[in-house]
Amino acid sequence: MMRRAEERFSELPSEADVVKHTYVVAPGIRWQGILENPLCSFWGQDLSEVWAGTEIGKKKPQKQIELFPKPEFQPFAKKATKGWLASDEERKTVFPVTPEMRRRGQDVKEHFFDKHGWVVKEDPVTKVRWLEEAY
Repeated sequence: MMRRAEERFSELPSEADVVKHTYVVAPGIRWQGILENPLCSFWGQDLSEVWAGTEIGKKKPQKQIELFPKPEFQPFAKKATKGWLASDEERKTVFPVTPEMRRRGQDVKEHFFDKHGWVVKEDPVTKVRWLEEAY
């Protein structure tokens, strides 16, 4: 492939023409050849050589500071240990919330306050509901 590209580029009349063309290999359509690829209007020799001879050191990228950071979603940041029955509107009786109930828990409602979000979860087996902080 490199020999073919070199042969095609050697057929061009001048070095200026070489710069304006690209050798393309398109295996999907089983085609190889030279296509004209003119430089952008803002490109020039000075821009091509701006990095010539420079060494690029391995630096750790700096963390970019966001102007308006978004609250990070932390599912179940505070795990509930107590809940109430879905049928008990006044929440008179308290029930323990087990890890198994948390795994089965399904979102019922969302409540958003100032900078906090809460989700009402319900275990479909026991019908016990509890609150979990979303963020």
